[in-house]
Amino acid sequence: MGIKWNKKLSIEPIADKIDATYRKFAIDCYNNVIALSPVRKGRYKNAHHISIGSPSYAETGGGIELILGIPKHTYPLIYIQNNLPYALRLEHGWSQQAPTGVYGNAFNSALGNLS
Repeated sequence: MGIKWNKKLSIEPIADKIDATYRKFAIDCYNNVIALSPVRKGRYKNAHHISIGSPSYAETGGGIELILGIPKHTYPLIYIQNNLPYALRLEHGWSQQAPTGVYGNAFNSALGNLS
């Protein structure tokens, strides 16, 4: 004898929650990187960009629209980067305005906001 199920099981609600969390986390990371950039406006702050699936070697690129354009229930790697020559120095504390860097702090902040 086995168990007879009267209800049809669906993973759709769970998959939708995973999808929403994936997108929210990526968008939060990107927004945090911009917010934590050591200058209010300027070349460094404006050069953060997103690429999907593989890193970009350009100095500028796409934004949040690329995350929103990912097909539902697919989870490719999302790269948030800044390819300016001095970006790595800023990440390693070269700026007095951001002595602990930008990207690591942005990631940790987004991780802390997951619910």
